[in-house]
Amino acid sequence: MGVLVQRELAPTFAGTAEILADGSAEVIMTDGSAARLMTGWEHGRRTVVDPSADPPSPPAGTEAEVSLLAAALARETAAALGDNLIEWALAAGRIWLLQSRRIRRPRPAPQPVSAARSPVTSQALIRAARYPGELSERWLLPWVVAWDRGIPAAKAQAARPDREPSAAWQLMCELSDQLTAQVWRTPAGRAGLVADQIRANLRAGGPAPAGLSRLAAPDPGLVARFAEAAWELIAHLRQRGTVTSAGEFWALPADIGPLLGGGPYADAHARSVRAALAWEPYLFESVTALGHRWAGTPVSAGAGCGRAVLASDLASSVSRPGSLPVRSVLVADYPLPRYAPLLMGAAGLVTNGGSGAAHLMTVASSLGVPAVAGCDLTSLIRESVDTYVAVDGGTGTIAVLAEPAAAPAWDGLSLARSGGWPRG
Repeated sequence: MGVLVQRELAPTFAGTAEILADGSAEVIMTDGSAARLMTGWEHGRRTVVDPSADPPSPPAGTEAEVSLLAAALARETAAALGDNLIEWALAAGRIWLLQSRRIRRPRPAPQPVSAARSPVTSQALIRAARYPGELSERWLLPWVVAWDRGIPAAKAQAARPDREPSAAWQLMCELSDQLTAQVWRTPAGRAGLVADQIRANLRAGGPAPAGLSRLAAPDPGLVARFAEAAWELIAHLRQRGTVTSAGEFWALPADIGPLLGGGPYADAHARSVRAALAWEPYLFESVTALGHRWAGTPVSAGAGCGRAVLASDLASSVSRPGSLPVRSVLVADYPLPRYAPLLMGAAGLVTNGGSGAAHLMTVASSLGVPAVAGCDLTSLIRESVDTYVAVDGGTGTIAVLAEPAAAPAWDGLSLARSGGWPRG
């Protein structure tokens, strides 16, 4: 066992300093100890110091001079150790290096993939991206683009012991074909072809796919029966341990007939992640186009988009893959250290308080999770059944597309309408 003895400091100022890509130094400071700054409870004061600026000698102890001292210490540390982020304190008339580390700030996908789309196409993209996956694209996407109400929740979320799951699977496929034929006014049995055309047209950009704004509304009774059959299958596969959520179910192969009668299947979560990443750029651009814009403080660069979840509701529930909705955007009042496990695989982080000096923000930057501070979304999310957030961590802007709490949800992931579906 080793014992490290350090002198106790009573700082006048303390904070962080980071050497940025252009050579300048970002200094974030607070009065006294930096404990509350590091744990996310304080916002601090931010200054960017030019790389050519030299610290005064001797310093008078003003905030501007302290910023120069911290920047100079960060540059010296980077030259000596290669670390680009330091924690420092000014105490007893001198500046102290408390800690240093080397962090990467990758710029993760997605980036916007199209400069302009019609509102009809943007809304269709949001519907397509909500349940990403091969199974969803084949059996749900062809008709759900015309469904402007919430999908009914299951009356009994349990597998039926009196029926083989293959019967529910056959029923779900038949109902999907009927709904597709009804919505697109085409002969039954063409759902697969329609799905391929929708997917290709939505991803191609430009104007709305032909006929998209003139679709017929699907029959609510058929939708309810489809939902019941799907829920029965989800319950069956959950019971077997094949999937842990509806999101993983919709990412299964388009034909799950062989899977229903076979052995264990271990790829469900990985498939759901890959499917979400494939649709995320389109979701980002659609939420950005249709959502309400907010301006915050940029913390971690990059772009991401996903369903918003409250970190405070989930911090104690992360125990296995699938515990969180895939590619979620974490929303918190403050960037508290206990939220760090939630960042694995997150699409973004948005907080009301805190700053880039908080340890959680450093973790987000290291993982490539886009982060923005200074946006209070917690009340909005609690009042909505579904909220999608597009995060641009480079500019500090976010876009929010929320749905009213009155809309029914399906396994916590609603397919309710996003602002109304235009009718031609």
